[in-house]
Amino acid sequence: MLTKKQSLYSVVGKKVNRVDAYEKIVGGARYVDDLAFEDMLFAKMVCSTIPSGRIKKIDKSRALKLKGVAGVFTAEDITGLNKIGCVVDDQPLLAKDAVRFAGEPFAVVAAETREIAEEAAGLVDIEYEPLEPVLTVDDSFSEKIKVHPKGNVVCHYKVRKGDNIDEAFGKSFKVYEKTFTINYQEHLYLETQGCVALPENEGITVYGSFQCPFYVQGAVSTALGLPLAKVRILQCVVGGGFGGKEDVPSEYAAKAALLAYVLKKPVKLILDRAQDLMVSSKRHPMKMEYKVGVTKKGKINALKVRVLADSGAYTTLSTVVLFRSSVHFGGPYVIPNVSGDIIGLYTNRVPCGAYRGFGTPQVIYAMESMINIICNDLGLDPFEFRKANALKKGAASITSHKIKESCGLIETIDKARKESEYDRRKKEFDKWNADKSKRTLKGLGVSSIFYGMNLGAKGWFYDKAGSHIQICRDGSVTLCVGNVEMGQGAKTVLAQIASEALGCEIGAINFTNVDTGIVPDSGPTVASRTTVMSGNALLDAANKLRKKLVAAAAESLKIKPNQVMAKLGKYYNIKDSHQFVSFKDLAGKCYLDNVGLSEMGYYVSPKVEYDLQSGQGEPYYVYSYATAVSEVEIDKKTGELRVNKMTCAHDIGRVINPMLASAQVEGGVAQGVGYAIMENMVSEKGHIKTLGLSTYVIPTTKDCPEVKSVFVEDKSKDGPYGAKGLGEPSLMPVVASVVNAVSNAAGHQFEHVPVLPERVWEVLSEKNSSEDESEVK
Repeated sequence: MLTKKQSLYSVVGKKVNRVDAYEKIVGGARYVDDLAFEDMLFAKMVCSTIPSGRIKKIDKSRALKLKGVAGVFTAEDITGLNKIGCVVDDQPLLAKDAVRFAGEPFAVVAAETREIAEEAAGLVDIEYEPLEPVLTVDDSFSEKIKVHPKGNVVCHYKVRKGDNIDEAFGKSFKVYEKTFTINYQEHLYLETQGCVALPENEGITVYGSFQCPFYVQGAVSTALGLPLAKVRILQCVVGGGFGGKEDVPSEYAAKAALLAYVLKKPVKLILDRAQDLMVSSKRHPMKMEYKVGVTKKGKINALKVRVLADSGAYTTLSTVVLFRSSVHFGGPYVIPNVSGDIIGLYTNRVPCGAYRGFGTPQVIYAMESMINIICNDLGLDPFEFRKANALKKGAASITSHKIKESCGLIETIDKARKESEYDRRKKEFDKWNADKSKRTLKGLGVSSIFYGMNLGAKGWFYDKAGSHIQICRDGSVTLCVGNVEMGQGAKTVLAQIASEALGCEIGAINFTNVDTGIVPDSGPTVASRTTVMSGNALLDAANKLRKKLVAAAAESLKIKPNQVMAKLGKYYNIKDSHQFVSFKDLAGKCYLDNVGLSEMGYYVSPKVEYDLQSGQGEPYYVYSYATAVSEVEIDKKTGELRVNKMTCAHDIGRVINPMLASAQVEGGVAQGVGYAIMENMVSEKGHIKTLGLSTYVIPTTKDCPEVKSVFVEDKSKDGPYGAKGLGEPSLMPVVASVVNAVSNAAGHQFEHVPVLPERVWEVLSEKNSSEDESEVK
């Protein structure tokens, strides 16, 4: 739904087809595994088969005897430092003295073919002294066994608001308590992790499937002992990331680079699906204890929360992920008294990291479930309850952040209700469920969220972005940014921003994939920050170029610079649109006049003030908001679930491309539905058992519901053309909304995600038994 103001723009706010669609449709896009180089070797990691143990001996001899093996590397062969931790230096590139999870690499093989590398990996012998593993957050919290010598606490974030939380609960009309648990979620990107490393110019060049090329550059530099200037990272086309290709690719790139650097040959390392599922990071499982107090008037008066998050064997990005949990655990609501403890814990399980919405879908599920319980118990309207407690301009969040601008939360609640036809559907569903002859039960669920934009107070030092724009003499334009296109449509949105700012046609724009040798460190492609960060960096460069182009146009048209307007490939007289000079001709004129049309751009996110000790202050500079309504149907006899429809209302500021925004929402819904009711990663005694798509089940197109997207455009003053982010928010409300719908249909609030058919069947069977007993009595 577009505003009238968007008609001022020629490209921004319009449905523009993806600029990278054609090459993907015809198979021209080159992914990392499409690359081949002369004398290229193939790498294979050798991984631990136990979750915890001391390494007594590693024997390479059998593997080295195999014909075609070029090398077997262990920790002793690393030329730089044996560390790979992105935030905390607690993780080795190759395990040396101990293994801390089943799947931890302790050696890497290079061979002439994939098949030989695979065989050689099986010939590397290791002798362990097995140790008792720590496999639950409760066991980890007790610290009877320590995963690391320093202890088991990765991080502990506190939020304290109000004078006395116990007094606040004492004054509450009613108090509700419940504990929720939530499992892993696997990223399951279409393209598995992979890279190719080439020794070049006494340094190393790495091609790969990355979200964060600059993380990779730093990791390779550290592992090889090379200066950053000797490490060049080139981005290939990426087949999906969702956070799984943020820090994790640094591990594989550093291993491949080590082999290539020492053996002086190109080395390709591509994970197969089973190994990717076994060793790659996951969404954090959590145990979440919630206590909520409400007043007679339906206001949330007090909130006490303790979250125990399974970080796995190493920190990876847990400190960043769980900081976001600490800001979002109370939802987008005004709550005067808050006590929150978000605790990350080491276990002897696979390390967990970033995943779309990182750290928020779990706590949103818990908080929104509590609201569902409260509304059902007190007979309150779920929309009106949320509106009564909602953040708005002038109100303060659980961290006492007073909202000053761009807050369309209440409008998303109203739009979600209207567009979903909730009131009509509720009456229909109640009537349907009252009919005992029906084979199914139907339910509606609601969830509202907010999402802090960019990296916030905890990651502000990463929150910058660079860009480079070059206009050629024929009017074609080359863009390069430091953030990555990984399927989300970033190239198209950024092309629209650049096209609008430069006044050229979008067809004139060409993208160069991220190259650390061209643009400065632009931080990670995460946190829904690409549109804002790279968009603003492009505007910085484009505005410099536009001044030159306007001056040249004014000279050609014999008018003043302030009389020049640029749009869709023409610079024209604002008083007479028939008097113009084409963008192409202007570029040619600047070339002949020796006017340089190449500029760098740079942008830094607004700085915020936040006290980590109390969890009070401004954790993020602005927020996106959303409300989702789900319609579900349950088979009474089998417990099978189906999400039939979702209505999602999002406030993301200015919508740069409505078509791509709707596509983002649809993708987020698909992942959220999978997380809520299908995706169940099974781990037994520290070993992941679901190592294929036959056992780790994700939604197919037939499982995905009808999705209706509506947008609220409360512009952000710091976003390009007023834009905010959507990538994360598109998923965040889905899990809670779906689970609330299932819970309302079944008449039971489900306390664990995923809500599988077996559990639904158990609940319905127990209810039926209770009803039968009542009838007998």
